[in-house]
Order: sequence, then structure tokens, then C-alpha cells
Amino acid sequence: MSARRAVAALVLLAGVLPIAPALADGEEAIVATLLELKGKRATLRLESGQEISGIVASVDEDSVRLTELSGMEYFDAVVRTERVEAVVLRRVTR
Repeated sequence: MSARRAVAALVLLAGVLPIAPALADGEEAIVATLLELKGKRATLRLESGQEISGIVASVDEDSVRLTELSGMEYFDAVVRTERVEAVVLRRVTR
């Protein structure tokens, strides 16, 4: 296969194959941390400076769902992971 045909094939494939958006390094670390905290209580510090605390119910690359929010136990929240600046958790010492 000539170089010209190889380039043409790559251009055609690039237009056909879906390309998943890459997560930023910080966002990837936050998602990994939230996955480890599934079922546990955590506090999320958002870009706006607001903090929201609850039990991490589910996590995917786009959002995290918190249940039993602190101060609002009968409410849940869904937060976009790209809006999370930090994950604050209580460290257990023995």
C-alpha cells in the first residue's frame, strides 16, 4: 500500500471511528477517588467554592450522584465531575 493510500485510509477511518473525549489529569484523579469512595461519605468542593456532602452512590466519567446530603437527608444530588475541584474525606486513624 502506498503512503498516499495509507494516509487516505487513515483520514477515512478518523471520520468514521468515534473518538472518546479524554479526561483531564485532575478530573481523572477525582473520578478514580470517587470510585474508591462509592458507598462512603465524602465532601465535594466545587469550582464555585460551595461544598456539598453526602454518600457517593454512583460515579461515571461525567457525573457523581450523592445521596443523604448533609443537612438535607431526604435529597440527592448529581454533580458534573468537571465542576469538582477537590474531594474531602474523613481520614480514619487507629
